[in-house]
Amino acid sequence: MVLQHSENSNDGFPKIRAFRQDSKDIERASWPGNSPPVAAGASNQAKAGMQQAAAMTAGEATEPHSKRASFKVQAGALWRKNVAYQRRNIGTNVCLLCAPILFCLVLLVLQSAIGRLLKGEQSECGCQCTRCCFNGDPGNCTSITQGTCPYQCLQHNKSHCGVAFSTPAQYPFCDLDHTSSWPAILQTPSEAHRAAPFKPKAALLYTGNDCAVARTLSEGMLSPPSLTLPMLLDAQTYLSSFSGDFAQMEQQQGVGTVVPGELLSLMGLQRLGTSSTVKAGLYLETALMGDNPTLYALWPDATCARLGLEGTANTSLSTMLHAMIDASNTPALASVLNARLDNITQSFAGNGSTASAASQITNLKINCTDVVLLKASDAEELQRTLYCGYFQARCNGSSAPNAYAAAFDWRDTGATKFALDMLYNDTYAMKEESSTVHAAYQRLPQVLNMAVNSWLQSVLGDKRVAELVGVMDMPKFATSVHMDLSLLLGSFFCTWVVQMLLPVYVMQLVYEKENRLRMMMKMHGLGDAAYWIVTYGWFAVLYAAYMIVFVFFGSIMGLSIFTKNDYGLQFILYALFGNNMIAFSFLMSCVFPSSRTATVFAYLLVFGSGLVGSLLLSQLANGGYWYADLLEFIPSLALYRGLYELNEYSSLAVNRKSFGLAAANLSDPQNGMKVVWLILGVEWVIFMLAAWYLEQVYASGTGNKRHPLFFLEWIWLSKDRKQPARKHRDSKDLNLPTIKSPIKQALQLAPAASLPGIATVPASSPVLVKPGALPLVDASSVAAAGAEWQEPADVAAERRKVEAMQDYADHPIVVKHLQKTYPSRDGQPPKHAVRSLNLGIKRGECFGLLGPNGAGKSTSMSMMVGLIEPSGGDALIGGFDITKNMDDIYSLMGVCPQHDLLWETLTGREHLMFYGRLKGMKGAELEAAVQSGLRAVNLWANSVADKQARQYSGGMKRRLSVAISFIGDPLVVYMDEPSTGLDPASRRTLWECVKNNKHDRAIVLTTHNMEEAELLCDRLGIFVDGRLVCIGHPKDITGRHGSFLVLTITVPAEQVAAAQQMVLECLSPRAQLTYSVGGTLKFELPSSEVSLSRVFATMAGDKFSELQLLDWGVANATLEEVFIRFARQMGLKAGR
Repeated sequence: MVLQHSENSNDGFPKIRAFRQDSKDIERASWPGNSPPVAAGASNQAKAGMQQAAAMTAGEATEPHSKRASFKVQAGALWRKNVAYQRRNIGTNVCLLCAPILFCLVLLVLQSAIGRLLKGEQSECGCQCTRCCFNGDPGNCTSITQGTCPYQCLQHNKSHCGVAFSTPAQYPFCDLDHTSSWPAILQTPSEAHRAAPFKPKAALLYTGNDCAVARTLSEGMLSPPSLTLPMLLDAQTYLSSFSGDFAQMEQQQGVGTVVPGELLSLMGLQRLGTSSTVKAGLYLETALMGDNPTLYALWPDATCARLGLEGTANTSLSTMLHAMIDASNTPALASVLNARLDNITQSFAGNGSTASAASQITNLKINCTDVVLLKASDAEELQRTLYCGYFQARCNGSSAPNAYAAAFDWRDTGATKFALDMLYNDTYAMKEESSTVHAAYQRLPQVLNMAVNSWLQSVLGDKRVAELVGVMDMPKFATSVHMDLSLLLGSFFCTWVVQMLLPVYVMQLVYEKENRLRMMMKMHGLGDAAYWIVTYGWFAVLYAAYMIVFVFFGSIMGLSIFTKNDYGLQFILYALFGNNMIAFSFLMSCVFPSSRTATVFAYLLVFGSGLVGSLLLSQLANGGYWYADLLEFIPSLALYRGLYELNEYSSLAVNRKSFGLAAANLSDPQNGMKVVWLILGVEWVIFMLAAWYLEQVYASGTGNKRHPLFFLEWIWLSKDRKQPARKHRDSKDLNLPTIKSPIKQALQLAPAASLPGIATVPASSPVLVKPGALPLVDASSVAAAGAEWQEPADVAAERRKVEAMQDYADHPIVVKHLQKTYPSRDGQPPKHAVRSLNLGIKRGECFGLLGPNGAGKSTSMSMMVGLIEPSGGDALIGGFDITKNMDDIYSLMGVCPQHDLLWETLTGREHLMFYGRLKGMKGAELEAAVQSGLRAVNLWANSVADKQARQYSGGMKRRLSVAISFIGDPLVVYMDEPSTGLDPASRRTLWECVKNNKHDRAIVLTTHNMEEAELLCDRLGIFVDGRLVCIGHPKDITGRHGSFLVLTITVPAEQVAAAQQMVLECLSPRAQLTYSVGGTLKFELPSSEVSLSRVFATMAGDKFSELQLLDWGVANATLEEVFIRFARQMGLKAGR
């Protein structure tokens, strides 16, 4: 080691550089408040400058500089390690990437199976039956030229299909270039189900705030029968005008398939009702055509009697029209109109297309039906009446149905306001079990038109009407039943599949923290930035490959959610969510301490989001509720909404035979895709920042915690830079509490005069503590349990040496008043794990920490390696402060943890290659270091180095951990019980390795093996109850504290008391019995009173001849016995 003084730095203070033999320079820092070290041979001017700088209380030492591997080197090392690790897990990765294929295949198989079940005659357009056989008899068959086979059809002509050969259920599947028009019909209960006591009359309920207005408007909905000459002429003109269209429609669809339904409205039948069930929507009105059509002419109450049709059923259309003419005209005019009607009816006869279309109307059967208006006192009574009309309501103990055609609550409707609540029976919208129509038509246009017309006539006059003549559906292509599960389950299914990587990410991140692998890498020089970027990149690559497989095979299999929508828009959604999911994984890893808990939560989130999205979010999105966007702030639900949009547009594309979601559709009303993109993008950034922040202040397995406001550090640092003279950043600068801890005079701090060349440290010095930490325990304070603590002389000397130390170049580890206090819990007092530790460990020195379990030695080491944050005090490792510069310290140290932290699928060679790269080694230097390290721990021969760690025995793993701690020539090495679990031969090999690597580095070792401590350690410190009670060379400790002989005798059980008495009488009354089991006694004899010759003489004398001595022996005290004695004196038991 050579110290060299350099010129003053920019801040006016000199620098002291410490150069190692390998030219890796490390700048050393001095303790705050002490004089900086003075290099031998430095000029007087330099010495004066340094003394002047030390004399300034505001002076600040220059920060040391570590030789850290660059970000590129760290990232490359971690990436290569990940590649090797994933290569060994190739089977798992292949299964993971093949998971989307499996899901798609399952979906395809289910879709195929369901499609086979749905395929049949009733799920496709009807075709001509060429063999319609009576009772299925092949010998009694005929060919059908029109309509459907009334018996059993044994053969169809698949090339001749259309509505002419279709049943009502088959109608929606046919190719309809020109759809029929139908009169607007009111859904009316059948006579058996109508409300009592009015049936067979139909009933309408009404109420309103103004009873008179409500009554007038309700009465205006039903017009009396009227058929005039202009109406007959309009009907005749209509037929002649559309004769060409009728011909074209019959030519394309077949004879008898064209129904001019609006003709009924033109001839005065404007209020029609039916009890027929909707089967084919508006493609076929079952009230006029079908298996059992029913049609009611709805008139005001008592009209049927005036028409002369009361009590009649299935009246012909001609009879109904003649009755209407007679009731609405004078006898003379009625005679003329009846004759004119007969002429029009006769003109329908013939074979023309017009006659064929008209015949579909003239052959209808109509039932005259009176409608009663029933007033309810208010809306509540109206709803209760409707509810009790349902047969399962069982109001008043009756299950008889009392159905109403409709109900109207006119509320405050008036001349300037139309406010109507219309109630109808939604049961009729349900399709029958045999129907395969996806959506049933609800007969609402007529009832709405009735209410609107009545209000218009009351406000504007009787001549102002807006009668609905007819309704019709849009033309359509031929279709068939095709159960596309990707449309039915698209968003639900894809939400699950896309998120299947979330548990994988979270498990890996939390597993590395939980098992300290993340901290192990960090302690060997891997920076947070390299870890985050490489891990993020690896996750992104995995996600990209996963989604490419999913979308590619989904598209090959024809899943509409992929094939019908723009791939560019899909890419944006998948990319944003992928990055959001990775960021969310990092955030979750900061919260969960257990990988199992985190994985379970992730799976619950995956499956729960699909269910919540399907059951709730889709309904809110359909309803256009604004708070649906709030749910999308949950990333999984945002994904569901995006997939929901893709699914909806692909469904429309399939039905319309068009394209799905494109860029032009992003501005469509209620299209939420842009909102989803915005949410995912913003949350991506927020999650990453939150994860980084929580990892700094929460530190779940990644080292020391930082202050919650650490990001404001630049404020006080900038203030420091503005000042003319740089100062120590002590507790005052950081606005943190400072505790003055006086050193008692009992510690007898040596004056400067007695220590030449060493500055005197003030008796009261400031100690920087963490905000909110418990009060520090001074080195001279009382011990636990209230006993007065007297600091041993050797421990006090070590403390004084550290406090007065100026030159840290030769002491890579300097610990000063290091303390750790855990807060009280459950009413228990605070736990002082480490009370006040002072150590100075030189280069080439192996320092051993001994102590019973729970004494504080592991806590002390954990603070030095950055696993635990100290409550008070400080330590310099290689010149760097453990409270501020752990990232620099990590590059200088190697660690052999108590438990082996290894990747089971990596080989021994790959472990050392990875950690060697983190130390900046490469090429031949790295290969040589790896080979040398493996040879040193006997893991090179017989290709052991290339075996995976899971094939190693416990001892081999332990030796590999030791080799890892020395890779990269670290300045400081921490070894926590390195020989645990090793056989004697392996233990000796490991000890030789440690001894051979002590040169020019400091080693801290904890152990329970006294032989190991004596052989390896240059100095030992015995820890008891959080304090050092003894420090020094093992032989020196044994000599100073082992001033007694150990006498062991074995006698029969009945002579134990006599033997004990004889030892006290014949050897020493101060002899202490330390062990007594089964007749074997062990005594400690003070060597100041008893010599070895006296023991031999006494044991051979007459007194002891009276005892039956089975065995006896005497020996000097060993290190183990000294250790046990210390523990016993402190009121503890070894091995506690």
